[in-house]
Amino acid sequence: MDCSIVFALIKPNLITHMKNCLKLFFTSILLSLVLNCDRPGKISVKNNSDQTITYKYYSKSNDTVTLKVPPNEKRYVMFGFGKTWDDKEFKTYLNDIEALYIIHDKDTSIYKSKQMITSYFLKRLKTITKREVLIIEQ
Repeated sequence: MDCSIVFALIKPNLITHMKNCLKLFFTSILLSLVLNCDRPGKISVKNNSDQTITYKYYSKSNDTVTLKVPPNEKRYVMFGFGKTWDDKEFKTYLNDIEALYIIHDKDTSIYKSKQMITSYFLKRLKTITKREVLIIEQ
């Protein structure tokens, strides 16, 4: 048998096999990244009122966070991967807020004391799960 005929018969199967191996390799890498990575933690705000609400707060670390939530919608602030929430972690987060501005269409409320900021959020707190803190604005 001529070697060129054997090579011609083997080559298409070899190429197909190599393509399948590469697909399997990249699929397994993608799956391992998706399944092994932590999802980011977040604080979500659901606005059940009939007007847009803007949350603006300043932290001790000189960060400013602004979150604009239209009526009957939900928005969130996303944190780094591996961020988890529980009661203690949420209260620690609240202690880092120096000033909180709640801006409605016609007025603005300003909270600057730890007690007022904590009270504002705890009154509106719906749930704390490992990945999400949900605040409901009425």
